[in-house]
Amino acid sequence: MHCGAPEIAAPDFMGFDEKARSCYFKKQPSTPEEYEQAMQAVRVACCDNIHYSTDDPAVLEQINRIIEESKRKPWWKFW
Repeated sequence: MHCGAPEIAAPDFMGFDEKARSCYFKKQPSTPEEYEQAMQAVRVACCDNIHYSTDDPAVLEQINRIIEESKRKPWWKFW
């Protein structure tokens, strides 16, 4: 069973592959609002299960910030 949180946070962008048991982006964000919705999906994802291939320094910096923030908070205090 998976948490489903990324799909709830960003339903237009996130999907879940039952066979691979992994979240995935089904659409890339193209506006600042869409980008923020996608980052929210990264924030709520369990087990660091969302991966993003990029060399965009701004995106990588934000993802790294989200990862560092999540390390400071116990996994069971996600609200």
